[in-house]
Amino acid sequence: MRKFLIVAGILLLAGLIAAAAAVTVAARRLPAYARERAISTLRERFQCDVQLASFDVSVTWPWVRINGGGLLLRPAGHPDLPPLIQVRKFSARAGLMELLRPTKHIGSARLEGLWIQLPPRGVHQGAPAPPAKTPPTKRNAPASFAVVIDDIIADQAQLDIFSATPGKPPLSFEFHHLTLYDVGSGRPMTFHAELTNPRPTGEIVTSGKFGPWDTAEPRLTPISGAYTFRDADLSTFRGIAGILSSDGKYQGVLDRIEVDGETTIPDFQLRASGHSLVLKTRFHSIVDGTNGDTLLQPLHADFLHSALVMNGSVVRTPGVKGRSIILDVTADQARVEDLTRLASKSAKPPITGLANLKAKLELPAGEGDVFDRMKLAGDFRLEQVRFTDAQVEQKLGELSRLGLGEPHPEDAGTVLSDLKGEFTLANGVMTFSALTFAVPGATVQLHGQYAVHSQEFDFRGTLQLQAKLSQMVHGWKSVLLKPVDPLFQRGKAGMVVPIRITGTGDKPAFKVEISKVLSRKDP
Repeated sequence: MRKFLIVAGILLLAGLIAAAAAVTVAARRLPAYARERAISTLRERFQCDVQLASFDVSVTWPWVRINGGGLLLRPAGHPDLPPLIQVRKFSARAGLMELLRPTKHIGSARLEGLWIQLPPRGVHQGAPAPPAKTPPTKRNAPASFAVVIDDIIADQAQLDIFSATPGKPPLSFEFHHLTLYDVGSGRPMTFHAELTNPRPTGEIVTSGKFGPWDTAEPRLTPISGAYTFRDADLSTFRGIAGILSSDGKYQGVLDRIEVDGETTIPDFQLRASGHSLVLKTRFHSIVDGTNGDTLLQPLHADFLHSALVMNGSVVRTPGVKGRSIILDVTADQARVEDLTRLASKSAKPPITGLANLKAKLELPAGEGDVFDRMKLAGDFRLEQVRFTDAQVEQKLGELSRLGLGEPHPEDAGTVLSDLKGEFTLANGVMTFSALTFAVPGATVQLHGQYAVHSQEFDFRGTLQLQAKLSQMVHGWKSVLLKPVDPLFQRGKAGMVVPIRITGTGDKPAFKVEISKVLSRKDP
């Protein structure tokens, strides 16, 4: 028995020595084998030329650890293009038994310096062109194999999408935190990302599905998900202020993403007025991945008791920092006092009523004040308009009764009707043309300008009354004024008086320009 135990021990020791030798040989060969496997798998998966500066494998039971760096995946057949994917350093850990399965399984991986650069659409990402002399195929040459990674962490990653227009800078996204789940399964991978939006500055958190990777056209790789956008400071744009929050969902491909979302700005402010209000929007947009241009189809804006509907685009302007905004704006039954609150410094709106308008809005890219850069052109019609100032209302009442030929008007206000006009806004000055309104017995026609920053206005025009001057008084005064009636009359109309209105919303000044009456010149 003793001899048997000795022989068994010797055989066991020999077996252990042989196994150790085999493991040692395998461990020495493993890095080269794994490196070739990794390169062939990446080449086949992305149809790219693969460069790998370093690759090291170590085994510490029961784990296999992989470390490397200098990974470059270049578009096959396009050495003039930047690398499609590059990684400065990478590391991974897997259970030894998990690597023995038909589908190799890696628990986690970490990438440093991940940089994805998508070339212009149409650049084929096909397999590399064969070399001039094709070497013979080795019988034991490694082929690609299925690999699934539970999660990849790639903090401080960058995605650049290049434009097909020569000289245009790429559309760039910088991710503080990026995690990919279930990578390499052939199905869409799940992702979670956090990044800072450069302008307006704010934090975006998004999760969704990405893939499968389109090897022939990476820009057509599908993507979908949901996002939150928080603490976006609008004061980065001169002339406006407020903190924006937004939530939404998106789907499409990297080249063309459709977004449906909502925004809330609880303290939106145009500095020209100094008033804050709650602004909410709902929008459907299409983002062009080639240049970041965005189509708004449509955008609904709600504030106070009013709503605006806008359709248009946000586009990049060559050679200018930022993007230009071009919108068609319509309002149906908006409140006049809500609209004036956006641009007027007055604590109390000068008029109230309902507004219908159509306008073309252009906000060119640039660094100046929003109102100085903004361009507007359109027309409007106001209904049920009343002035909030009691004295102005009283004067309108007097004007109405005088126009009707009542010599002793009562102290009462009246409602304006048919207040309409055309307007343009450029360089912070709003110009009105064909501005008309009426009260019973009188019609006013005006043209002039309103300066947004100073809040000053200067309007000239005519006041036309149904009654003649002599009809506004009784008795002998009426008889004396009849010879003067022709001076204030045009055609079959009643009394027509040139007028000028100047001042501000808080302090308007009304003036009858008698000199023009006497000279018979049109205002």
